[in-house]
Amino acid sequence: MSRVILEHANLIDGAGGTTSGITIIIERDRIADIVAGTVEKSIDDIVYDLTDKTVMPGMCIGHFHAEYNGLGTMPGFSLGSERPPGVTMAYAIKNMRIALNAGFTSALGTACVYDTDVCLEMAMAEGVCEGPRIVPCSPHIVATGAHFPATPWWIEAKNLGLEGGQCTGPDEFRKFIRLQAQRGARMMKLLPSGGHGFPHTHGMRNISLDELKAAINAAHERGAWIRGHVNYKDQIIECIENGIDIIDHADDLDDECIEAMIKHGTYYCPTIGMTVMTIRWDDTKPYFDFMQYYPKDEAYIERTGKILQRAQKAGVKMLIGDDYGPKYGFFPNFWGDEINMFVDEMGFEPAAVIEMVTANGAHFFNDDTGTIAKGKIADLLVLDFDPMKDGLKGFSDPAKNILSVMKSGIFARSTLVPKARS
Repeated sequence: MSRVILEHANLIDGAGGTTSGITIIIERDRIADIVAGTVEKSIDDIVYDLTDKTVMPGMCIGHFHAEYNGLGTMPGFSLGSERPPGVTMAYAIKNMRIALNAGFTSALGTACVYDTDVCLEMAMAEGVCEGPRIVPCSPHIVATGAHFPATPWWIEAKNLGLEGGQCTGPDEFRKFIRLQAQRGARMMKLLPSGGHGFPHTHGMRNISLDELKAAINAAHERGAWIRGHVNYKDQIIECIENGIDIIDHADDLDDECIEAMIKHGTYYCPTIGMTVMTIRWDDTKPYFDFMQYYPKDEAYIERTGKILQRAQKAGVKMLIGDDYGPKYGFFPNFWGDEINMFVDEMGFEPAAVIEMVTANGAHFFNDDTGTIAKGKIADLLVLDFDPMKDGLKGFSDPAKNILSVMKSGIFARSTLVPKARS
């Protein structure tokens, strides 16, 4: 059996280590060994000389709506119901490929329509399409009438799109989540509050405490993760203390919230990308009109940077990703631009951001990804730059600067040429 051998590489292992002159040996879908210097090779080995190139783990999107495109473009339709299932799935397949080409070999689903995430996972397993391995998510789950769909009430639409998980009372929350788990969802998405992209009244509850507890317990009983779109301090802490796995957005994050996250081991996806875009863009730019409910205060960026730095230094496990793609589709630079925002706008060190996009997400994939170590899944990127020396700008142009993307030991795309066999 042939091996893939990457030699003379600069290595960023995702666990804080950087080493030069490393050889990585890949057998099937696993990293068989990592050694200093070179190794003895057989005639069947496929060898790549990566002198002056950097190898790092494949990245993980922590907040991903695979099917987003055209949301809000048809008045009177709930978000996500603008197109029939087949067309929606076609956009999802396209977006998965964009994400994979940008260096993301894993993704955490964050609400979808038509069971898109589950179908994507099935299609990839059968070799029908390619993209990041995904933790499939439910639609938005919320109390009836609290996070209302865009369809006028008098039409009585059956397809509520992303807002299809409307429940009344703890029993309905339990039942809906159990059915979602039965359909293959391994991530449930609650909306305990509005804000951050949705109309809201500050402090308004979308889910009662009893409903919240029932939902979290039901997800965990079925072996699923559960995450929450939540922005107000009292509800952030309430979600954390009741065992939610991921907090999304959390615009009111403060030191008390950080302390609670550390105590309970809660993961946090701050989703800064769309917010910074909204503040920095004007009404001539794509998405501006769609993002009317995002903050538009320049001082917000400075405040957010300070609190996120404190969260990171305290040990909160953070993820990257945001609600990209809703109106005009995905652009390959979205995630790379967000990676740079954490350095340029939030004041993070590059090493901390690399950990956010690699090792942190591995928790949701049995810690089998996210770092380069013997025995781990061979999800690797070969870069034409060194993030620790050159900064992270290269991620904003993945087609140019990410020379190859390997997922499970197979190159999803690559410009590398193997050495001639001797």
